[in-house]
Amino acid sequence: MNSFRVKIAALSGAISAAALLGVGWFLWEQTGRWNLDRVDNDLAAIGRVNLQRTHGRNHFRNLDGNLNSVAETNTPAAYQLRVWEARERERVLYHSESWPEAWREETFAKLPRLEPKEERADPPPPKPGGRRGGRPPEERLRLKTPRFETRFYEGEPWRIAVMGNRYDTMALAKRIADLDADLKRLREVYALSLGLSLVGVAVAAWWLAGRALRPVIALTRTAERVNAEGLDHRISEQTHDREFNRLITVFNEMMDRLEKSFSQAIRFSADASHELKTPLTVMQGELECAMARAETDSEQQRLCAQMLEEIQRLKSIVQKLLLLSRADAGELKINAEPVNLSEMLEELAEDGRILAPDLRMETVIEPEVCVRLDPALFSQVLRNLLSNAVNYNEENGWIRIELRRSAATVEILAANSGTGISAEDRERIFERFGRGGSGGGGLGEGAGLGLSLAREIARAHGGELELLAGPGEGNVFRVVIPST
Repeated sequence: MNSFRVKIAALSGAISAAALLGVGWFLWEQTGRWNLDRVDNDLAAIGRVNLQRTHGRNHFRNLDGNLNSVAETNTPAAYQLRVWEARERERVLYHSESWPEAWREETFAKLPRLEPKEERADPPPPKPGGRRGGRPPEERLRLKTPRFETRFYEGEPWRIAVMGNRYDTMALAKRIADLDADLKRLREVYALSLGLSLVGVAVAAWWLAGRALRPVIALTRTAERVNAEGLDHRISEQTHDREFNRLITVFNEMMDRLEKSFSQAIRFSADASHELKTPLTVMQGELECAMARAETDSEQQRLCAQMLEEIQRLKSIVQKLLLLSRADAGELKINAEPVNLSEMLEELAEDGRILAPDLRMETVIEPEVCVRLDPALFSQVLRNLLSNAVNYNEENGWIRIELRRSAATVEILAANSGTGISAEDRERIFERFGRGGSGGGGLGEGAGLGLSLAREIARAHGGELELLAGPGEGNVFRVVIPST
């Protein structure tokens, strides 16, 4: 997951999912708790009405019947009731017919005792043999704090409230299977809603992440357009959020400095090359005059000849630097005209046979290949490749020149025998003043500008120059240019 947008969307979705799950769990718990509290309040209200006075067995039988008749259920009983005396648990006053045997009174914890002052405030117990519930209605008994719990019977949940007064204890149970069914349906609806919400959150997070990254995308696109001819590209600071304005400002300021430095370097290279041409020409003329005046085969004449060779080499370097500076500034003008490339390569091969008679020259040149190019500049590309093939070849080796044409391109291959250029030198040889290592990979005594200039000229023609073969396969350079 290397995409920053994917990470933002995933993180947003995860946070939203966690929030939804947390809120859902809280609401689920609160809903369940609220429903149980509602049931507990109903049970407590029933117990409070029926325990404020003492009653006989018939009263609780009637209460049991009334509760289940009101419940409107098809099950045998929606409520279960069991009443026993507080002081003697084994004395059961009443219990429902379907009351589970496992829910006997001893399975319930005793309710807390009333405070002494509350016990004294209660009316006296009924006389032996007296009728329960015979006190006046206004004499109400104090009630103990009820206790609630959930038990299961035959796979169904029941909510039980254990309540009592000083004399009697009542356990009232209500079936809450319907309540659990409602909660189950609510859980299913919530799960479906959660899934749809997460999908919506993921889509929204993906969209928001893309919108938030617009300035970064704009920076990326601008950086992709930056090259020697595109250093003037800038990003507007008025169309983005203020959080990104600082980044955009720094980027634009960096581009200003880069453009200024690059312009200064190009101008310096062009000016230096131009200024060196005149003194080199003067020095060449003076040396030629001195060599003409010197005695034939004298030391002075040989010295002048060596100096003339060095000046010619300097003039060649200056000329290449001037062309490269123009290429960097986008001012390398191509005076294209129709050229018979087949004839140009045949002449180049003939020159190679003259320069290196000990090398075997092989040519595979398709005839009458005509393209539009600058003959003066493009010939420098071909002569540079031939010069390298001759100078960095093995003894009694070979040179092969091929010309191929397709519907859209023209391909020129210049190959020579040798150990080949090492992997670490394959890109370095195209750098300015770059030199490869030994073994046929270096540029020897050259200035290290020939291949760099050749690649710039090929690109100015809309093509490319590249090295194909690796070590042990010889050196194979390929030039590809458009065929039209």
